[in-house]
Amino acid sequence: MAGGMEKQAGLWLYGGAFSIGQSRLTQDSTNDSATVDSRRFAAYASWHGPFTISGVLAYGNHSVNGDRLTLLPGVGTQASYSANSLDAGLEVSKIYAWNAINVQPMLGLVYDGLWTGSFVEGGGSLLGINANAAMSMRSRAMPAPASIAPS
Repeated sequence: MAGGMEKQAGLWLYGGAFSIGQSRLTQDSTNDSATVDSRRFAAYASWHGPFTISGVLAYGNHSVNGDRLTLLPGVGTQASYSANSLDAGLEVSKIYAWNAINVQPMLGLVYDGLWTGSFVEGGGSLLGINANAAMSMRSRAMPAPASIAPS
């Protein structure tokens, strides 16, 4: 399920969006499986003056449950953990009229962060995995290719 709304006020466009969903995964040969429940929320704004500045901020909360077979046939393990994600972006662009087309070069910054909880696999196996909590962050500048459209 997903939804959102946006509003334009003068030179500003702003809004928000949400999604709630579930993904189910199954590995063919061993029947290992996982279920991921996700909840995501985002807010964005854009200013359209002589140039355009756009920004977005998104948060996600995810619950992961997994079952897998180990090296011992018929003996499986289970694990559950949570993860949180934070994403942000900022983009600046400007439209230039060139003959009968518009050219719009863009430059952006992006930040992605993911934090996972620790877990210990349970079940009848001594071969369970013990995982520590982890954090992964990435940021990058993105000179995007120009978009070209008829004017």
